[in-house]
Amino acid sequence: MKFLKLAVLAAATLSLFGCNSDGDDEVMMITLHMGNSRSIASELSRKSVTMPQSGMTVMMELSQFMYNGDLEEVHFAKNPMPDGSLINGFYFVANDRGMKRLMQATGGNIGSFIVMCVNGKPMGLRKIDSVVQDGKIFIISEFEGTDEEMGKYVADMNEAIKKVGKKIEEDNKF
Repeated sequence: MKFLKLAVLAAATLSLFGCNSDGDDEVMMITLHMGNSRSIASELSRKSVTMPQSGMTVMMELSQFMYNGDLEEVHFAKNPMPDGSLINGFYFVANDRGMKRLMQATGGNIGSFIVMCVNGKPMGLRKIDSVVQDGKIFIISEFEGTDEEMGKYVADMNEAIKKVGKKIEEDNKF
């Protein structure tokens, strides 16, 4: 029952932010989906997505397991690679609800991928190599732009996270 209530709240939040006629209050929607590198028989609930920068194609679940309302913040991060190079990415910090969802999703999907989308467009990819228990995850960026542009993009993402969080708080006052 609690899941149904959260699903209805998420749908209501999405519809409220997506229906503004002047577009000024439209909120960037950040969603995390499960993905797999091979085709699965039940393709009705999945679609093939190609990452914009790397060109990697994965079968992505259409339904997300996390969204803005499950996040506290996101940071622009550079992760060192074994060869000494740095790779750009998004470092997400989940709230309590998101921490549980992330732990459940990663625990049951080792070897699969997390596909991070912004407004439905794939923007990040992470292979699940372990259970994420602390609610913090680095997702490799598929953002095409300079570090300065990515910094602005992350600031916009954080603003969207705050707007949805505020809307959820307002809705929970009743």
